[in-house]
Amino acid sequence: MHLHFTPVGSSWINQIETWFGIITRQSIRRGTFTSVTILIKQIRDYIDDWNSDPKSS
Repeated sequence: MHLHFTPVGSSWINQIETWFGIITRQSIRRGTFTSVTILIKQIRDYIDDWNSDPKSS
């Protein structure tokens, strides 16, 4: 095991929180998932679609 120190106020944490907010709003929130496998597939499909059309910020 290799531990990394991550300061609580790191700016990358805000970016991760933003990403999870986007994926929750656009893909997960209104979905009905009968299994964890289906939920994981939905998330992976969303990420694949997101990455297929990259845009600069």
